[in-house]
Amino acid sequence: MRWITAVVAMMSLCALPARGAALGEADDAQRIAEIQAQMMAGNTEKALKAARAFLKTAKQDDAKTEARQIIADGLRKSGDWDGAIGAYRGLRDCYEKGSDEYVRYGAVADVLAGSKDGVFKGGGKTKPAAAAEAKKLSDDEALEAALALLAKSWCAKLKAKGTQLRRTRSPQGVVKVFGVLAEEARRIFLLGPDTPPGDARALGKIAAERLAQIQTQVTAVLQKKLGGYQAKQKFSNPWSFTNVEKKDVKNANIMCKEMAAAEKEFQAALANVTGSGEWAEGDSFRSESTERATAYEQLAGQFVVPAYSWGIGF
Repeated sequence: MRWITAVVAMMSLCALPARGAALGEADDAQRIAEIQAQMMAGNTEKALKAARAFLKTAKQDDAKTEARQIIADGLRKSGDWDGAIGAYRGLRDCYEKGSDEYVRYGAVADVLAGSKDGVFKGGGKTKPAAAAEAKKLSDDEALEAALALLAKSWCAKLKAKGTQLRRTRSPQGVVKVFGVLAEEARRIFLLGPDTPPGDARALGKIAAERLAQIQTQVTAVLQKKLGGYQAKQKFSNPWSFTNVEKKDVKNANIMCKEMAAAEKEFQAALANVTGSGEWAEGDSFRSESTERATAYEQLAGQFVVPAYSWGIGF
């Protein structure tokens, strides 16, 4: 019985670190909730001081990130613009690059950096939003207005980038360029959901039209190539393919599959330029892209050297 008691005691000791970690995380969650409540109640200075102290002892990463957000918000609300800029950039770097949080907190830092005495005057030639002019960025509504204005100025620059799409010569090229522009549009609508989507949607239209043009051109070339092999009855007599021809057929197959994949990527990226409201034309672009992808996949299925074997008779 004595050895059983020892084993139980040992198991209990092994469980203590895990239990302690769980309790530590629960304490972190409770404490950060209390600090957030202070911030929401308008006790900015108390919340800021408590969040700074919390960071020194916190164990849970999520709780630390929330504390950093409280600090960044607290510095902004206190009018410490330089401190807030650094805090928001540090908060941004807590998140994966390109994520919604990364984009938003980076934009907040940019807005503060582009402000004078806490009043945002950015946006290029666009007149500052009334809320951003009337109130300092310590006010949450003024901050949202400034972010929306920043988004609108970004959107105005998108339209000029359509030229890049018109110069592309393959579906993969279109998607590579459009994907970058669509990601820019996603950031714009993230900061300013009500930003007029016209300029962003125009890029989707240009990309869709270019993909349709490329399909016409590329399909004509591939069909001619396929017809040449069919005229020589190569697919009926696969052993007649030379090594060079086999490689040519394989490359055509790969090319078709890559173009089909590019069309599917285009369909996904198209969602990022839609913005708010219905976009019937965008639905048509997506449907046409699906048809092109299917056509490319079917064409890929024709560019395959049939399997064959050599038989030796005696």
